[in-house]
Amino acid sequence: MAWNCFLRNLPQQPQQVAVELRSGLQRLGSLAPDAPPGERAASLGRIGEYYRQLGMLDEAVSYLERAHELALAAKAPSLAVTMALRLATARQHRGEHPRAETMFQEALRRTRDPAAQAAQLEDFALQHLGKCLVEMGRLAEARDCFEQALTLRIGKGEQGLIASTREALDLLLAAQPLL
Repeated sequence: MAWNCFLRNLPQQPQQVAVELRSGLQRLGSLAPDAPPGERAASLGRIGEYYRQLGMLDEAVSYLERAHELALAAKAPSLAVTMALRLATARQHRGEHPRAETMFQEALRRTRDPAAQAAQLEDFALQHLGKCLVEMGRLAEARDCFEQALTLRIGKGEQGLIASTREALDLLLAAQPLL
């Protein structure tokens, strides 16, 4: 993945994403009508994410809304947070920043609620909220989100995630050196 000026990930091989989308649609069509809601939510979520990566944002939002609703109905906290983050990202890319921010904040709150059992996603919620805040021009708040995400990711020891957050911070600081 590469970044654009809004810290958005851009697919390096959109043709491959299109192939994955077609495959995902076929898998969704082959799911049994009585498939568990979590399984259907995960499938819808992957399709929505592929649509988002291809810039087909209305389709992305449609699939991700359904995925989020099913994940909530399935009482699958981690899946629900993942779908909320994906849906918020699609809304952000569609220019619905206040709505996206609200969804990111809610997802972050859920990751911090011990009863929700989604703490492992807190760094993702912070990273995505930070990106949304950058687009809204709230750079100091974005920096705080990225710094919190970096601390969590260093604790996880996942080098790819650490590098992603460091890159976001570096780009933010290069754009606004006085933060």
